[in-house]
Amino acid sequence: MNHLDHYKQEFKIHFMLYLTRGLANSASNPIKGLYFEEAFRERVSSLTLSDLQELAEFLPDDAIQASINSKDLLRSLMRLDDANAERETIKKLIMAGASNPAMNALYGLSTHEVADTRRRLNVAVANGRPGVLDDEQQDKVAELWNSLSSKSAGEKLLFIYQHTKVDMNVLWPIIEKLI
Repeated sequence: MNHLDHYKQEFKIHFMLYLTRGLANSASNPIKGLYFEEAFRERVSSLTLSDLQELAEFLPDDAIQASINSKDLLRSLMRLDDANAERETIKKLIMAGASNPAMNALYGLSTHEVADTRRRLNVAVANGRPGVLDDEQQDKVAELWNSLSSKSAGEKLLFIYQHTKVDMNVLWPIIEKLI
């Protein structure tokens, strides 16, 4: 059995599991537009996993036909891309030394989540009091912040850090006021 045949078999088993468990646990049908008589519903919902595995072997490949809404799939893929980009930004911010308050304000991360991510990335916690920028430097940071309107707050902070090389914990009090 090649990989594709194996995946077809797995799909049939998982589809039947979804269908049978949905029928067993729901007053309505688990699949839109599908109607089952009560006798069929009872018979199918009582199948065991080994019954389903055997049924999948007998079931022809074209017995299950699926349609996928490409617009919904594309929207979901875009959300996945956004989530991956956000995770990458979080990782870069923590590696750059972003504080717990910054990560909480920007992404709602708890102190534990930030500490755990630091530990996984092998990033040391910043010690000591951060420096302070003078008024002119603060104005330049604010001007740069405002020029980055198409980015998220976390992306803006990372961009400013990367382009100014000002310590993340020095930038945060300024950025916090701009959000």
